[in-house]
Amino acid sequence: MGDVGDVLIGPTTDASTAAFLADPNSLSRTALSAALAGSMLGGPTKINSTQGLYARNSTHGRALSADPEVAGRIWGATSGGLSHWQAAKGARTNTVNPTTQSLVQMEWTATHVYLVSSGNADRLGQVWRSPKPAVPAAPVFEWTKIFDLTGGITTPSGEMDGGVNSYFREQSFALGPDGSACVLEYGATIKGGPSVYYSPNAASASPLWTKRQTFTDSKHGHGIKYINDGYWAMLGDAGFTNVGLWKGGQNGAGWQRRSVYEPAQGGNSLYGINLLPCTINGAQVILTDNDTKRGHSILMFPTQGAGNFPLIPFVNAPLPYGVGTVRSLAFTSEGNLFWVQTGEGGSAGPYDSMWLCPPPFREPVMLEAIPANNSLSTLGLVVESGDYLFVGNQRIRKEKFLGQ
Repeated sequence: MGDVGDVLIGPTTDASTAAFLADPNSLSRTALSAALAGSMLGGPTKINSTQGLYARNSTHGRALSADPEVAGRIWGATSGGLSHWQAAKGARTNTVNPTTQSLVQMEWTATHVYLVSSGNADRLGQVWRSPKPAVPAAPVFEWTKIFDLTGGITTPSGEMDGGVNSYFREQSFALGPDGSACVLEYGATIKGGPSVYYSPNAASASPLWTKRQTFTDSKHGHGIKYINDGYWAMLGDAGFTNVGLWKGGQNGAGWQRRSVYEPAQGGNSLYGINLLPCTINGAQVILTDNDTKRGHSILMFPTQGAGNFPLIPFVNAPLPYGVGTVRSLAFTSEGNLFWVQTGEGGSAGPYDSMWLCPPPFREPVMLEAIPANNSLSTLGLVVESGDYLFVGNQRIRKEKFLGQ
């Protein structure tokens, strides 16, 4: 989602926003409102899934994308490979899987589909491309591999490998409005730092790639996305110097660090994960999942102008739930912010918890909390379809606030 409208960033009214969380189709609206009334004043109230007020259940696999041509169809990575199913129904349909690697990202354009695969080992990462299915009701893909970290990066000078220890995650591939594309390396600690590769035409028969930048003294790249007039990338992790938000040009070159790191602004440890561009109060900003374990949930960066700024804490889950890192940040179609706060199996915090926060983004409402040692399955980008949000292999009933 891009523009979430003119919402005011500031204190809410004296009535707690949490009291108005309600599913307009639910008979339990009164009970749900009562369960949450004033919850932010005395600490968040957990909505237990067994109460029937909030529902989460496992689905076929890790959701990757909603189908832009078929309403309610979800594409995901399952035990059968690349599969699709209807959000509100059940049966899974498997399609031809082009790779034995795990599928982590799926992107659609007006003419093509791009699929990103990865493994958790040195130079295991690929990008595949297919024309969009000619018959959406009976989809058939024609996959072509256009990028491979193992000897399959086609440059003007020949084939090359990716960085040592590199692989991919759910926001490692980005498309520009001119048909260009960039690939950013993720992985374990990448020898010499992660690199970003650029192709001027990802839809050409044999795309040529150029290594535009190697981010020395960075561990790996978390996410890359084309925003406004160029490519933006988020780098990690704590303990490395070149972390945080960077920007490159329309041609994937000329990278400069945009977020600053004075000691009072987080030192070299304040950084995010994925990039979520939006417009708030008329200002174009990037929101990002916090990955610093410092008690912040969502960080913000203003993208207009050429200045450098610190990443600004935007909204926080209260302690102890706010200890840990954040995944799966997204706007719902109603303009609410959804995210998962994770304790990373107990190493970063005591709980995994799910949150929904309405404009003006000052009172987050907890949907659920579970001990972090029972961590949810691998989390990815959020896929919304109808009344549901898909996060990793979980299907969540999407809650709304009164009047939405």
